[in-house]
Amino acid sequence: ECVAAAVYASVHGSAFSDCRNERKVRIPELGLAGRADRIDSAGEYVRIVDYKTGHFDASPTAYYTGRSLQLELYLLAASQGKKPAGAFYFPAKDEFSSPDDGKFRMKGFYNTAAEQLLDCENGASGVLFEGGARGMSEEDFGDFLRYGALVAARAQKEMRAGNVRPSPYDDQCEYCA
Repeated sequence: ECVAAAVYASVHGSAFSDCRNERKVRIPELGLAGRADRIDSAGEYVRIVDYKTGHFDASPTAYYTGRSLQLELYLLAASQGKKPAGAFYFPAKDEFSSPDDGKFRMKGFYNTAAEQLLDCENGASGVLFEGGARGMSEEDFGDFLRYGALVAARAQKEMRAGNVRPSPYDDQCEYCA
C-alpha cells in the first residue's frame, strides 16, 4: 500500500468528486488566512483533508485544549454557503511497513449526516477510516467547529492585550532545549 493508492481510494470510494488542492481559505472574523491541502465537495457538503508526513494529534483533547485548531478552522472557512462534512488528517509518510498497520487511514471529525458520502460503501467505518474518525450530529458538528473559532478569537484577544507568556499544555516542551 502506498500514499498514492490510499489518496486515490479516498476520492474514488467516496461521493466527493470536486477535489481542489492547495486552496486558500480565509476566516475574515479572525483576520486569518491559510492554505488547505485539499478541499473536496459533494453536492451541498464540503470536507477538508490535510496531509501529514510527520507527527500530528487528531485527538479531541488536542482540539479542545486549543493545540490543534487549524483543520477545523479551515473547514469552517471552506464551508461558507455549504454544509461541513468532515475535517481529516491523512498520514502520508511513505515508508516501509506492514500493509496491515493502517498508517494511511484518515483521522478526524465528521458530520454524521454526511457519513455515507465519506465512503459510499461503509460510511465512516470504511477501511479509509477504521476507527480514526469521530462522528457528531450536524448540529453538534457545527457547534464543534464554532468552538475552534471561539478559542482562536480568545487567543487573539489575549495576545493583543499583551499576554505572550509561554503556557504550554502538559509536557509539550520537554523536547526543547
